[in-house]
Amino acid sequence: MAFESRKCAYIDKRGTMVIDLSTLGLYATLDSSSSFVCKDANAFSEGLAPVRINSPSEGPDRYGYINKSGQVVIKPQFTFAGSFSEGLARIHHPTLFFF
Repeated sequence: MAFESRKCAYIDKRGTMVIDLSTLGLYATLDSSSSFVCKDANAFSEGLAPVRINSPSEGPDRYGYINKSGQVVIKPQFTFAGSFSEGLARIHHPTLFFF
């Protein structure tokens, strides 16, 4: 991830922005050490990255997954979403824990 003003983005190895997360409403915020962080987006694993998105139709902020094109492929519905490993990811649904 990289920061351009307060934008959060995924970049390629050359530093070119390939996914602008501001299109999903995700921006960098200041942490306690006055560093900009994008805590709402995590690393890709198995082609997907968990991101926390404000989805008014789903209530409070929820995690979903984006693909490497920046498209939401698993709608935001989880209160926690982990990285994939061997085709599985740990998530927390408001009423259940899954793997």
